[in-house]
Amino acid sequence: MIYLGWYDDDAKKKVITKIDEAIERYERKYKATPNICLVSEKELVEHPRIKVRAARHLRPSYFYVGFDAEVAIPPAVGVHEATALGSWSGLRQHTAPPIKHLYILIVE
Repeated sequence: MIYLGWYDDDAKKKVITKIDEAIERYERKYKATPNICLVSEKELVEHPRIKVRAARHLRPSYFYVGFDAEVAIPPAVGVHEATALGSWSGLRQHTAPPIKHLYILIVE
C-alpha cells in the first residue's frame, strides 16, 4: 500500500474537512480514488466517502490516505462505480502512476 501523508493542525477545521482535503490531494496527485484513511485514535470519525481507521502510531493532525485492496467499497461509492469497472474484483487491480517520492509505512 502507498499512502499520501497529509498534515493539518488547524484547530478550527473539522476532522472530516481535513480528510476531504487529503482525499482531494491524493486524487490530484495519483489520478485515483483512495479508499482508506489512517488517523490518530483521538481523531477517529465516520466518513461518507472513505474507510477511516485509527492507527496508534499516528499523532494528531496527521492523515495517511491510500488504497487498500482488502478494504470493502464504502456505501457512498455504490454499485455504479463497481459496475463500471466490470466487477467487484476489478477494484483489486488498482494501479497508481509512477511515484517521484516513496514513503514506506508498515501497517500491522
